[in-house]
Formats: sequence, C-alpha cells, structure tokens
Amino acid sequence: MSNELANTHVDCLPATQGTASLQQTGQRIYNIKNVEHAGDIHNDIVIYISSSVFPGMPGYIPPMQQSLNPSRYHLLVKYGETFDKGYIEMDKTHSLTESGTCESFREKYVRMTDEVIEELKTYPALFMSETSKESVAFGNQYVYWGIITDIKRMSSTLKIYFHLLTPIPLQRIIDIKSDLDILGTPFFGEMNHSHWSLKDVNILNVFSNFGINVMAPTL
Repeated sequence: MSNELANTHVDCLPATQGTASLQQTGQRIYNIKNVEHAGDIHNDIVIYISSSVFPGMPGYIPPMQQSLNPSRYHLLVKYGETFDKGYIEMDKTHSLTESGTCESFREKYVRMTDEVIEELKTYPALFMSETSKESVAFGNQYVYWGIITDIKRMSSTLKIYFHLLTPIPLQRIIDIKSDLDILGTPFFGEMNHSHWSLKDVNILNVFSNFGINVMAPTL
C-alpha cells in the first residue's frame, strides 16, 4: 500500500452553492469541484491533481485535471496488487469481457480504440486486490476510489495508469456489493477474481445512500 495515500490528511473546504470541494495535503493535492449537494449526482466531477513537492524531487507529478462522469464506474481487481506503482497490467482476456460487464458494454468498449480509451478515462474507478478470508477477518484490506489517467495497449495486456484518491474499508464495499452490481460472494465472485469490469451504476449516488463520503472522507 502506498504510504502517501495512507498518511494523507483530508479537509473539507467551504463550498459555494451547488459545488463541493476537497483538498488532501501530503505528497499529492486533490481538488474536486462541481458536485451537486442534494438529490442524484449527475454532474461531472472535475478533479485537479498537483504535487506538493517541486519538479525533480521524489514523488513529483505534473499538474493535471480530469473530468469524471459518475454515472458508470470501473471495478479493477488484481491478485496480490498493492497499487504502489501508479499502474497495473490487466490481461486482455479478462478486461471488459466477462459477465460482470453487461453485454452492450462488452461489445462497445472491448475494441479499445483511442476514442474508447478517452471515454473510459471519464469514469471513476474502484481498485482492489483479490479478497481473502484473512483480510476480511482482520479488516485490514482496503478498496481504493480513484481515477484512470491513461490506458496503454500492450501485446497481451492493458497497462492501466491511475491515481488513488480515497481508501475505503473492504467491509464497507462488501456490505453494499449488490447495490454496486458486484457479482457473487466475497470469496467466490468478482471480488475474488482478477479482472476489469465496467458497471452501469452511479457510484456516488450509492455511496451517498450508504453514508460513504469519498469527497470528504471520514472512514
């Protein structure tokens, strides 16, 4: 697990009407704006990412911004992954090809054209390692809310670059997996199988309904 995520401190900044903002201090700074406070969340989220260290220093990342559409979300599960390299490699045969992704999405997105990649980058993501009975029993596994920043097509894999934004205890996700359209049980299903799926679920609405606030985490 990346220390820079685990050790960040989160402050909810005052927001103007109809707008929410979040800033995380530490090695990386995130500002998230343009999220409706009341009712369903359909607005795009604009995420600004910058570094609190200078160019040339360890941990520096160039400033960037990315607009997210929360009406769909990615679920990326990888065995033994610690998500500390800034990218993961997923087998093409397990990427947007399985039953966890609806048939119409499989047909549309599996081609992985430049246009498809640009659209996929607009959806937020949940990143997690495969579940184990030990991690669930001890409560020491986290799922990470984040964004996909780029996708590179390799010969047999897809290299998926990301930024992690907020850790969520695994049990919180297990408790609402049906609402998130995550198939199976924690030990026999999507959470225990390395793959990449795309869900036709407004993840921020689900999180809001169950008191999970990834914009100003109190988890």
